[in-house]
Amino acid sequence: MENFAQLKSTRVIVIDDGDFDRLLPGLILRPFGFMVHETLEIEQTLEILDRTSVSILILGIKAQGVEVVEVLRRIRQHPEPNNKKVFAYTTKTSEQAEKVLLEMGFDAVLFKPLSSQSLIEALREFFPAKSLLRSKNETFE
Repeated sequence: MENFAQLKSTRVIVIDDGDFDRLLPGLILRPFGFMVHETLEIEQTLEILDRTSVSILILGIKAQGVEVVEVLRRIRQHPEPNNKKVFAYTTKTSEQAEKVLLEMGFDAVLFKPLSSQSLIEALREFFPAKSLLRSKNETFE
């Protein structure tokens, strides 16, 4: 359980204009100890990034109608932290759509409707507390 302290300090921002889609990742992640912020637009997101270190951003592809490439560029150019992971969050479930999003510079692609299993699987690739996530995930199956 040593990794539990790391989870409590991990911050996530979910950017999405759909109420349910914005709240769902937080409902999945908070029991693991993640601190989750929900925003509607990029300006709110950048304000949070100015005030605190965020490790993971989950970006709804249609968030506030802003061009996704521009939003991703602004997030990537934000000075701190440089190692943040940005996940695309989309209803487009084709392999081609996933390939395009990864080529744009997203670290992973999450498909709507989001399941706890798919979110945890995406985090396992990037998050150091893999063993804790694996044991907690078993309760969702």
